Amino acid sequence: SILVRYSDALWAMFITSTSVGYGDIYAVTLLGRMTSILMAFLGLMFASLMTASISNAFQWNPEEARTLAIFERERARRHVQSEAVKRIRMWWMKKIARGSTSRFKNLYWWIKILLNSPKMSLTAMIHMKDKMYVDIETSGSDNNKVDIIFSRVKNLQGMLETIEEEATVAKVPLVRRLSMNSIGRRDINQLSKDGQTFPSMQGSKRSGSFKMRVKKAMTQRDGTGKWHHNFKALHGAQQSYRQWAALLGMTGTLFAVAQNEYLMQGGGQSDVTMNALKAMNSICTLSCAAFILRMYYIARLLEAVSLHVHCFTDLITDVGVWWLLDPSLWLELVLVLVHNPPSYRFVLVTDNLGENNIYVTCGETILCGCNLIRIYLCWRVLRDWILSVFPKHQTLSGFQRTKIGSSFAIKHIMHSWYAAIYMSLVWMIAIVLLAYWFRAAETTACTLPHIREEVPACANPNAMHWVIHGMDFNKSSHMRMTTAIWFILITSTTVGYGDIVPTTSVSRFVACLAAMIGLVAASLLTAALTNLLQFSSSETTAKALIEREILRNHLQEKSAQLLQLFWRRRKGKTRRKDKFQNIRLIGHDIRTMKIQTTSDIEEHVGVSTKINNTLLRLKMLENKLRTQK
Repeated sequence: SILVRYSDALWAMFITSTSVGYGDIYAVTLLGRMTSILMAFLGLMFASLMTASISNAFQWNPEEARTLAIFERERARRHVQSEAVKRIRMWWMKKIARGSTSRFKNLYWWIKILLNSPKMSLTAMIHMKDKMYVDIETSGSDNNKVDIIFSRVKNLQGMLETIEEEATVAKVPLVRRLSMNSIGRRDINQLSKDGQTFPSMQGSKRSGSFKMRVKKAMTQRDGTGKWHHNFKALHGAQQSYRQWAALLGMTGTLFAVAQNEYLMQGGGQSDVTMNALKAMNSICTLSCAAFILRMYYIARLLEAVSLHVHCFTDLITDVGVWWLLDPSLWLELVLVLVHNPPSYRFVLVTDNLGENNIYVTCGETILCGCNLIRIYLCWRVLRDWILSVFPKHQTLSGFQRTKIGSSFAIKHIMHSWYAAIYMSLVWMIAIVLLAYWFRAAETTACTLPHIREEVPACANPNAMHWVIHGMDFNKSSHMRMTTAIWFILITSTTVGYGDIVPTTSVSRFVACLAAMIGLVAASLLTAALTNLLQFSSSETTAKALIEREILRNHLQEKSAQLLQLFWRRRKGKTRRKDKFQNIRLIGHDIRTMKIQTTSDIEEHVGVSTKINNTLLRLKMLENKLRTQK
């Protein structure tokens, strides 16, 4: 096919690099084919690099790993307490049921026991109890643990040097060092001799007790008594405003879709039904914008309280109006407030792909596509639901100096076996959303009777019959939704049969988005499976134990084979296959297996387990040296 515009060349290179290949544009010259081959290889390299980068991006950094370990420990503690209470309650109900003389009361108590029976087995409770006492330092990545080991070895070296120096100079009792992060021993000794306090202690005296500051932040009010500085209340209000914003935003989007569908079914742009739908969309849009403003205001209050509690700044009782200058707020308001108000209508007439094809679309269709972007509001609600499994995550976020937001929630999802389910749901929603955009972009308004009468451009034959790159397209009817879903599905899987081809610039853009979403989804699934299919430290240890038991079985078999061979040769009853067996080689194998089976189990565990054991031993040595005087 002959290219008439530079955008056609861009389209051809994109569908080649994503390995879609609809067949509407293809290379016919030697140079064009070489360029297509180069773009195909670049596309494969891009997909591989994207998979590797996503896999690295999903790794927990040291702060997040430490925070996640605290979360898991707190969750385990709550689960164990809840299950323990259930088991005690069940034991008490069984005791009452057995001592009851009435059959009706006995049946009532046994039904209650069945309904309130614990859902966790004793083995699961023991496993949860073990999680309650996991050391936080052993829960991070291997690189983080190596850094901790390095710092502890450095601290141990400094402590030993100090012990040697004090032992040779004079018998002076060692000063117990409570913190080795920022102050050396000599500085502490000098401060102690001068009668001064440590900087951390000075800061605590200057700023007051931390508990008092938390209590002040939780109870203090301003002069009017309307603003409550309460972490729990503020976070609850913020989540409530997010839910209301998402609900009203999606309700307005449904009214916008109803406008477009009513128009496609032959309804007028200014009749009573259309204006009623537009009015409802306007009400939902303005209400959603109001909740978004309130949500940003609450976020500013939370920031002020968090700075006061964690950074010991003054408690601000009036946040002012500077939070209105946040660029993300105005960007979000623009995305939400774009809609079609009542009694407003317009029709857009443009040429299509530069070949005298006339494309006509209505304002309701364009603004409906814009309203569908509001679906991003649902992510905040989903993120709050994902993070709700972590107890006290707002408080721990401030204490650990770790931002627990969208990135933390996505990493948590991708490190669970439910990652495939979440990605499938997101992929299905993206397919339906892009299919609706594709259907709206492929439909010309000249198929509607009242638009054909009002717009003179629809009288042109090129408004209903398009010719694109030598292929004819009849636009006498609008596309079905199932056809659009089929096109987006085969595009996101980079198949591209060629039975359906984009015929407008907007539909080509939608196809590009579908192809990119398909590549990203494949990369996410590959990265998630790569992280999940790796052996954990406990699994590596179990694997080493199994391999050692297998070697012991082989050792017994080899020993029995050696004894049988020795006995046959001693009695002169050797078989033909015994002539090819060497007693020395069998003895060498037995000695090698014996060394491997009698070695310490720690020598067979994984690298992560060895690092954990080294870190725990260094911690023990450091604590013993600190207790000496």
